Amino acid sequence: MPDRKGSPQLPVGPSERRASERLDSWKEIAAYLRRDDTTVQRWEKREGLPVHRHIHEKLGTVYAYKPELDVWWNNRRPRLEQQPKTPADRGRRLLWWAAGAAVLSLAAVVAVWQYRAHLAATARAEIVTRRVWTGPDADRLGSPSPDGRYCSYTDPATGDLAIRYLTTGQQRHLTNSRPRSRWECAESPVVSLDGKQIAYSWFNQDLFYDLRVIGADGSGQRVLYRNREVFCARPADWSPDRKHILARLSLKDQTNQIGLVEVANGSVRVLKSLGWRYPLKMNFSPDGRYIVYDLPPREDSQERDIVLLGVTPEAGEGREIPLFEHRGNDFVLGWAPDGRTILFARDRTGTLDAWAIQVAGGKPQGEPELVKKDIGRI
Repeated sequence: MPDRKGSPQLPVGPSERRASERLDSWKEIAAYLRRDDTTVQRWEKREGLPVHRHIHEKLGTVYAYKPELDVWWNNRRPRLEQQPKTPADRGRRLLWWAAGAAVLSLAAVVAVWQYRAHLAATARAEIVTRRVWTGPDADRLGSPSPDGRYCSYTDPATGDLAIRYLTTGQQRHLTNSRPRSRWECAESPVVSLDGKQIAYSWFNQDLFYDLRVIGADGSGQRVLYRNREVFCARPADWSPDRKHILARLSLKDQTNQIGLVEVANGSVRVLKSLGWRYPLKMNFSPDGRYIVYDLPPREDSQERDIVLLGVTPEAGEGREIPLFEHRGNDFVLGWAPDGRTILFARDRTGTLDAWAIQVAGGKPQGEPELVKKDIGRI
């Protein structure tokens, strides 16, 4: 962890930097700052965390220098403690967040849900994007409700979990308990299939993440899972019967697991241990028998493949099934409601394109089909 008491000097030129000062991945940067990898990626986008990218600009090939992170961290604390005096001050404070606002990304998420609905009615459908939210408080790390009525997100000004109604623009906080540590905040909300509950990570006063649930009306807030040996429990999806939450469990030794957390009592069933690798996105199949996620084929790989994992005994619980193998980056977008199509993004030429592949019985059916080219950085 950076020394928050000192005031480190700015780092010297690149040619003079020592190899020991360099961090060569999101994983190493997150470990140095004692945060989750998703958190440091959010800090880079919203708060100017000094992260560098290699010339070829592949997603994930990043590096950072410890002295630069130290300077950023020590400058960040007093900035967070300063409260804007007027609405105009607050607007200027948040203006730089607008550069990374989720205009395209949020529209793309909504487009995924639109596409999933279209697939249920037609065999071939085209993605249609529509801007639903823009501005300095737009959060691209939130998630929409299945009916598209609202989006859950983290208010960047307070760290509270909130929802925004996409047709009216009305916003409402779900968490607003005070007093609390200034470091506490909500992250990665996921809405249940009936739209009535939200699962989310909460960075607590003990400096690790709980898994919590709350009603979409703000009622019934509770800590579902807390384990000091698990640095972060990050929800990914709800099971179709709403009895389990699919979560990525990041342990203190920086290894990762895929687990199912029972909503009734918070018990955990580990489906797969992944070592240092981790998925960016995971989703249940509509019948609850499989999970689809993206994962590097090896720990030293900067690329990702799409994998199915059996959940139930008849589906081969814990068995990984690669949908296809190739040299390139693939990222899960979602599963069609009929359970026969998986939508994913593919990066082979430096741009992300939307693709779809048919599946049956946990096995791919035919080759992937291009759906839409150049969909942007979802």
